[in-house]
Amino acid sequence: MAWFLYLCVFLVVGLVLLALQLKLRMSAHGPQEPPHLPALPLIGSLLSLRSPHPPHVLFKELQQKYGQTYSLMLGSHCVIVVNQHTHAKEVLLKKGKIFAGRPRTVTTDILTRDGRDIAFGDYSAAWRFHRKIVHGALCMFGEGSASIEKISEYTGLLWSHDASDSFTEKSKREF
Repeated sequence: MAWFLYLCVFLVVGLVLLALQLKLRMSAHGPQEPPHLPALPLIGSLLSLRSPHPPHVLFKELQQKYGQTYSLMLGSHCVIVVNQHTHAKEVLLKKGKIFAGRPRTVTTDILTRDGRDIAFGDYSAAWRFHRKIVHGALCMFGEGSASIEKISEYTGLLWSHDASDSFTEKSKREF
């Protein structure tokens, strides 16, 4: 009989915690999340995305049904779809740091050393540092190709028999 009492207390506490969580999600101005497509636990909203129409027509229909901004579940990840130019500009430019993250999945963890790759890494100080290194290397490579051509030209002049005079003249002009 005591187990029944414990079960009732457990259910009441669980319902109270659930009610508090729902109340915290709601603010004084209404829900903070955009409307969302129906979703199932493992596959998310994929069943709602089945359509004989091309994807752009499907998303136009979803826009008419759910509004300019709505969310859907791709597997276990929430995706927010923004259809209006002004909202997209705000998301990408004004609040870019908030939306800059990437979802972590098992596949990306395996392929990118737990998400530490620059392509799938989350926006952080480490990601900015990696981007800076890659950007510098690519810039140096772009400038470096011209330098490599100069080096190969000088090497060609060194190997020719009468190149010693022309090499010094050319090197004085360029440097």
